Amino acid sequence: MTGETECVVSFVGGSSQQQRLEAGASTGSGAGGGYNWFSRLAISYQTYQRKSKRKEQSYRGVRRRETVGGGGGKRRGMFLKFLVEFIRTIFFIFKQVLMLTKRKFVEYQPVRYPIPPLSPNLETRLFSVRRKIMVLDLDETLIHSHHDNSTLLPATEMLPDFYVRVYIENHPVKFYVYKRPHVDYFLSVVSQWYDLVIFTASMQKYGMEVANHLDQNKGILPRRYFRQDCTMDMNGYTKNLSMISEDLSNIFILDNSPSAYRGNPDNAIPITSWFSDPLDTDLLDLLPFLDSLRFTQDVRSVLSRNLHQQSLW
Repeated sequence: MTGETECVVSFVGGSSQQQRLEAGASTGSGAGGGYNWFSRLAISYQTYQRKSKRKEQSYRGVRRRETVGGGGGKRRGMFLKFLVEFIRTIFFIFKQVLMLTKRKFVEYQPVRYPIPPLSPNLETRLFSVRRKIMVLDLDETLIHSHHDNSTLLPATEMLPDFYVRVYIENHPVKFYVYKRPHVDYFLSVVSQWYDLVIFTASMQKYGMEVANHLDQNKGILPRRYFRQDCTMDMNGYTKNLSMISEDLSNIFILDNSPSAYRGNPDNAIPITSWFSDPLDTDLLDLLPFLDSLRFTQDVRSVLSRNLHQQSLW
């Protein structure tokens, strides 16, 4: 894998249409950005078409009437089929525009966490403790994704924020990636308080591309750990925080999977798994707590009281 994210979309037209989509995608925001809205719509429409194949059975009667009904019946059948397909396409585009508008409104609503200047006492307190490390999971914590070879239907019909293509056993696999609401704002705030580290149980090829998109060339996610850095046991992948920092008083992990932090339950902040809810505010809700946690001498003195530990064993 070369490390760069491709943007090739196979749409309903011929090669000329595909070239136009590729040309339009090349005008995106670069390696750290996404791609243009039309290419995203084409990707979503491709998924929509795959799902629509299941409804094709309902039109077999129309095809049979076209065959046996003579010339007039055939023309009427063709017109009816065209009209139905046209209405479905218009409805799909209208639905996607509404979903995108709603999503952008939620993402950029002026509900933010105020960060007032620190008082002299708090500045002194913060200066007396070490800057802490915040470890972040990716899938279902900061983002959700599905790939084009999946037999499962995607959890959402929203347009993906971006997609990445990786090669697995020499076969290209395209992942459609959706960002959790407010993730960009969340990262911009907590990066001022903590040293951020990505630790995912995903493959390095995939995780590196996703982290690059979240970083947006800001340099806030410089350290990254992947599946090969996890410990595998009967319950899945476990993330050992000691390999990031031997001082466990200054490190904690934000992860939706309790099995990931089984080895360090006193250093974990749980978060609900996210798949598609456009109104999710879990990341915003964590900001007041994270703002306070940075002043502690030992994060375990606070996180060890978490009720989530009762369900770990």
